[in-house]
Amino acid sequence: MLANLEFVVFPFALLVSYILFNRRKLYLSRRIFAKENSCKEPRCRVPLKDPLFGSDFVLKTIQNAKQFRYLEGTHERFQQYGSTFTAKHMTYPTIHTIEPANIKHVLATRFEDFKLSTFRVDALTPLFGKGIFSTDGNLWSHSRALLRPSFARHNMADHLPLMESHFEHFIKAIPRDGSTVDLQKLFFSFTTDTATEFLFGHSVHTLCDKEKSTSIATEVSDSEFVDVYKRYVGFRTFSLLLM
Repeated sequence: MLANLEFVVFPFALLVSYILFNRRKLYLSRRIFAKENSCKEPRCRVPLKDPLFGSDFVLKTIQNAKQFRYLEGTHERFQQYGSTFTAKHMTYPTIHTIEPANIKHVLATRFEDFKLSTFRVDALTPLFGKGIFSTDGNLWSHSRALLRPSFARHNMADHLPLMESHFEHFIKAIPRDGSTVDLQKLFFSFTTDTATEFLFGHSVHTLCDKEKSTSIATEVSDSEFVDVYKRYVGFRTFSLLLM
């Protein structure tokens, strides 16, 4: 009996020791990084009913998403807790900020010091592969270098008339009878239409499914475009383009 108990307790003790060691190591590395970069504590820490996993914070976020008020709920949190605050998502401590200086530091000044969360990588990799939306470091730099010419100033100027036509379809899709409309779905469709034409030279026209798709060079139907795309390019081209 005692031998069996030791067989269970010893591995469990090793696991707990390993977790505590990693937590301590992470805490010290973050403390050193904060000291070297003159980082300050967030102005506010969200009071959680569940301080261990932050389940109340997570459940409120899920509730806002289900009620189609995720952005509104996020805005309310920043109004309540300020431009930068800290919370907890399950076992992950999180920092939420809309402070321009912080965003510039993360996305530009010290971009190399930050990485994508495992949540985002695990969610996007099956869809996009190892591309610009799901990688860091050299892979991300390679993806960005491939896409950068498309966003050059002279290329953007050529695409403005195309965006204007999609925006006109966007406006036409809004009801005129004063009824409530979910603009989020229309914005998603607008983004899809402009992005497909911008990247592939042909829009899928989700804002006007019944209309014929028109390309710059020639007129082809959406079904013809999809057939050609499958036959000669393949479904993995989008992932390769973003790699």
